[in-house]
Amino acid sequence: MYFWGDYYDGFKIKTPELIYDFEDKLIDISFGLKHALSLLDNGKVYSWGDGSYGELGQGKSFMIPSPKEIKFFTEEKIQIVKVEAGSRHSLCLDTLG
Repeated sequence: MYFWGDYYDGFKIKTPELIYDFEDKLIDISFGLKHALSLLDNGKVYSWGDGSYGELGQGKSFMIPSPKEIKFFTEEKIQIVKVEAGSRHSLCLDTLG
């Protein structure tokens, strides 16, 4: 996954830079105000960025600099098909709609 522009801590990346190399195929990604979500073809959901309002789904976390799996969906055997990041919230759509 390549990124450029304003990073969540104010750091600017002026040319495309590889910020994370997922082992599986990336099938959906969404960027909120200060955080992001991604969905891989293995069904795993990852989040990173500023989680001050709980939007990362990682429990109490404020800043996660690189993608980290949200274990809840794997542990609960919930199959996610779409991710959306809002300004201070996140949404994951499962196979049941």
